[in-house]
Amino acid sequence: MSQRRQYEIRKALKRKEKDNLPWAAIMGDGAGTIEVPGYPTLRYVRAKGSDIPLIVHRGGAPDAEGQPVWVGYDDLNRVVRILGERFTDGTSTPGGGGIVAHADSHFATGSDPVYIDSRQIVPHLAWATLLSIRVNGGWAIVAGQPVHTTTQNVDMTSHVPVSGALYALIRVSDAGALDVQEGTPVDSLADLSYADIPEIAEGYAAIWAVRLYAAQTAISNSITSPDLVDLRFATQSPGGGIPDAADVTYTPTVATDWNSDTDPGDVDGALDQLAERVDDLEAGAGHDAVTLAADADTILSLSTQEIGLDTQTANYVLAGPTTGAAADPTFRALVAADVGTGAPDGTKFLKDDMSWAVPAGVGNIVFGWTGGNTIINPPQYIDISLPEAGVLTGWRILAETATTVSIDVWKDTYANYPPTVADSICHSSFITLAGAVKNEDTSITAWDKTITAGDTMRLALTDNTLATRIIVVMTYTRS
Repeated sequence: MSQRRQYEIRKALKRKEKDNLPWAAIMGDGAGTIEVPGYPTLRYVRAKGSDIPLIVHRGGAPDAEGQPVWVGYDDLNRVVRILGERFTDGTSTPGGGGIVAHADSHFATGSDPVYIDSRQIVPHLAWATLLSIRVNGGWAIVAGQPVHTTTQNVDMTSHVPVSGALYALIRVSDAGALDVQEGTPVDSLADLSYADIPEIAEGYAAIWAVRLYAAQTAISNSITSPDLVDLRFATQSPGGGIPDAADVTYTPTVATDWNSDTDPGDVDGALDQLAERVDDLEAGAGHDAVTLAADADTILSLSTQEIGLDTQTANYVLAGPTTGAAADPTFRALVAADVGTGAPDGTKFLKDDMSWAVPAGVGNIVFGWTGGNTIINPPQYIDISLPEAGVLTGWRILAETATTVSIDVWKDTYANYPPTVADSICHSSFITLAGAVKNEDTSITAWDKTITAGDTMRLALTDNTLATRIIVVMTYTRS
């Protein structure tokens, strides 16, 4: 580069540096107006020693008539603006790093507003790692009361749908705990919209909605397509849930219009009318006093507006009359007719048909042998397990032909099965036939007659001359 070219560049830079030097001015147009009407970011200034107002962009100096300021060119925004205050000693109010004070320029109405995102607000801020969401601690209003929560991790794994997609709420309970409320699933992620975010249940405050879908492995924190919807600053009702318009009713002043839908005009009017209605009720202008009929007084008690129960005798029940025509129920003891037909006398039981009867207390134990067309040759044995306890009362034996028969009866516990001749209960008073087809004994006085459920019994046929078929029936009473 030639020396002349270098000189021209240096000269141009010097000229630019000179053009951008700040110049002294004072605020206002000289008549008390500082802000340019209709332009909140513009200000009137007058060059030092001049009364002609100039228009420049606002900057870091107080809006006060006559305030000394420095004005210059803002290279970044390419505008002429107020650079800062000017003191009588010729200095200016510096900012950090030598930058003059200009905080008000970053306000919403300033020339260089600075905006923040909700993700920069720390209380209840959520950040997802895979399917776990870390939620910072903070304060929430639940059912009209402030509730504090600590930093917690919320695992969403169990809430990922098997198919389709849904929104789930992360919510704060009135105890300061975080939990999850699932919304109604839709068929696919493409079908999911903000309208599918579930209504907040009463007693909770929702702080985040989370988009979940089938086969999801991570919750996105992306700004362009997040799975997290920030509800921290959404307006919620004091009760913690979204109010249902169907639950909001108008309460007129006039009692006969209690269920009317007359428009009160505005909220204040509705509240005034409701207050008047309450005053009427408290003054006795409502319904007639509640009283009890004489028969209801048997059961209930009434104290002013409170209905209670009368005390009753132990083991009494509320029932109609024991005999005669129908009448109001009273408290009384049960009678036999209340629970069945017939008369109980200490020996009867109530059957499933609601009648009282003496139970059938006799049972039978039946044994038998058959040889077909052949005479039964002793010894022969039959074993049984006794089904219930009782007392043997007798036996009966039958044969198809006249014969001589002798049968011994052995009994022992199940643990000692099989019984043997040493366990005989007959004491030589056997079951017998003597040239006959039938015989019986209804007293068996010599026998050991007590039987126990579960014991085993063996009939031992020790003699038979002609019979090809023998039947034995032993009777007993149940105990």
